[in-house]
Amino acid sequence: MRPDEGTEEELTEQVSQVRETIAAFVDEHPLAAVGLAFGAGYVVAGGLVSRTTGRLFKLGTRLALGAVVRQALMQLPAMLLAEREGAPQHERQQQQPPQPERPQQH
Repeated sequence: MRPDEGTEEELTEQVSQVRETIAAFVDEHPLAAVGLAFGAGYVVAGGLVSRTTGRLFKLGTRLALGAVVRQALMQLPAMLLAEREGAPQHERQQQQPPQPERPQQH
């Protein structure tokens, strides 16, 4: 028996366990597996520092900031109205009206 034979067997066992884990993940979450594979390929191919990635990052930032600004602008009229009426600070926060209960479908 060679001195490194036990190490080789352990390595083979570990590789088998990793393969089984990956196969189980792919079977349970096929779309996530495809997305991960696409993302890994994109990064390995050098796409992380490309113009396309920069453009996508800018687009994502604009969308996120647009949502924040839109939310703030939607709350602005209620805040101004409460301030105009002289309401105390804790009453100035916009409260959501209660949602009507939906009948349960059987």
